[in-house]
Amino acid sequence: MNSRYINALVRRHTGVERQIEDAQKSPCPDALLIARLEKIRLQCREQMKEAITQKRIPTNGDQRSRFPRASARLTQAYQPQPNGGA
Repeated sequence: MNSRYINALVRRHTGVERQIEDAQKSPCPDALLIARLEKIRLQCREQMKEAITQKRIPTNGDQRSRFPRASARLTQAYQPQPNGGA
């Protein structure tokens, strides 16, 4: 896996998030569609985490990513919510 794969996953995840937001804003939201999109979004997130973990290499006992920009972007995007994400 390379940085293109990680970036593609980030773009897909962002696109799915937009679709979820649009579906929730509609006058009559489709709960089934939203649930499916949320499942896809979660799968993308897990794939991104795994891809980034596989790209990490040990350097002098320190774990650093081969793709610092993608790692930094994902770290900022997925900060834990203080109220449990709700």
